[in-house]
Amino acid sequence: MSHTPVADLSEALMIPPGGIASRPLLEVKGSTKLVLFALDTEQEISPHQSPFPAEILVLRGRLEVLVGEALFEVVSNGRIDLPMGAPHGLRALEPTHFLLTMLRGAKHMRRHGHPHGLAHGEPLAADSDGPLEPCSCGVDGEA
Repeated sequence: MSHTPVADLSEALMIPPGGIASRPLLEVKGSTKLVLFALDTEQEISPHQSPFPAEILVLRGRLEVLVGEALFEVVSNGRIDLPMGAPHGLRALEPTHFLLTMLRGAKHMRRHGHPHGLAHGEPLAADSDGPLEPCSCGVDGEA
């Protein structure tokens, strides 16, 4: 397997005219997922909720980001947190590249203190809207 360094992530994914593109960059099952997005001006991702926290890092461009009922403008090299359960959505104010980091293991870490999936390789039930499934980590008497 060869490794090719990428000097500028915004060059790794073209912005489709009038559209949105995304490319997963990294996924640690039950823990963290990084996705690169490319949006043309006025393209948007409708408001939605997530069962885990996330973060947006704008690489190039400008986004209008809705978090709860508040609107924020996030510019190149700016970041914004998306709290677990908070409605959030976004709109590109100009052609934009951003990196979305999803912290899928956050519910488990809050409950058990270790990143589920990294400790023993099991999937995290927090990837759904339902309650956490029992963990075999042995913390809190679960087996």
